[in-house]
Amino acid sequence: MIRECLSNNHTVHAANRISLVIQCIVIAAFCFAAGSSAQAASKKLPIKGEVFTVDFVIANAREDKPKEPDWIVLEKQFRELPMEARRLTGPLFWLHGDENETKERLEEYVEKVAEGGNCCFTAESRPHSDWLGPRWYKDLDICLQKAKELDLKMWIFDERWWPSQSIGGRVPPRYAAKTLVANAVDVKGPRLFEADGYGGERYIAAVTGRLNANREIEGASLLDLAPFIKDGKLKWKTPAGNWQIIKFTHKQAPGLGQRGG
Repeated sequence: MIRECLSNNHTVHAANRISLVIQCIVIAAFCFAAGSSAQAASKKLPIKGEVFTVDFVIANAREDKPKEPDWIVLEKQFRELPMEARRLTGPLFWLHGDENETKERLEEYVEKVAEGGNCCFTAESRPHSDWLGPRWYKDLDICLQKAKELDLKMWIFDERWWPSQSIGGRVPPRYAAKTLVANAVDVKGPRLFEADGYGGERYIAAVTGRLNANREIEGASLLDLAPFIKDGKLKWKTPAGNWQIIKFTHKQAPGLGQRGG
């Protein structure tokens, strides 16, 4: 149809130029809507000694809409977080345990969290005056009940001061952080090696290995000395060559908390 409209035999007067162009655009739009394949037509129309050129490119009608720029998509993702993402993002909820933090004020603050578009918050207890005490548990319960009412998820930090392993210095030494200690002794064989101190509460294990010319332990020679230890005393017949015996124990780790806990 467009080819016929733009036949070389058609002479277009200036007054009819706009009309013809509009007709051709309508035809092109009709073909576009019908799902025509992409094609191009270029015809020269003589107009009072001029050459009037009309170009048409008909795209596939089923082509997807132009994609939005990446930055627009990214902004939407931040502004319109899905519920599963908002369940994982929220503010720290500081608890102080003082006379100003009444039940009404705590509930008001939790409401502010929800009003801000958050779906969770984390109870931050470092400044609380009665951490792990009755007042702390009472304040947590107030926040938790309000969170349930507002369909919020509430997280609880498990420490007084970081790191959490210290729990504000309340962990019994037996279960607190420890430091691994390794002591090495060189032995030249053959000979019988005897030594005490291979037992007790802080003893872990003992191994030995042959040293090469670079004083590196040969992996294939490593040996667990547990069968040669009795009542905390090591008795081991050292084979010929240079050997190194390594005893592993542990000691109490220093306090790592912000306040020595």
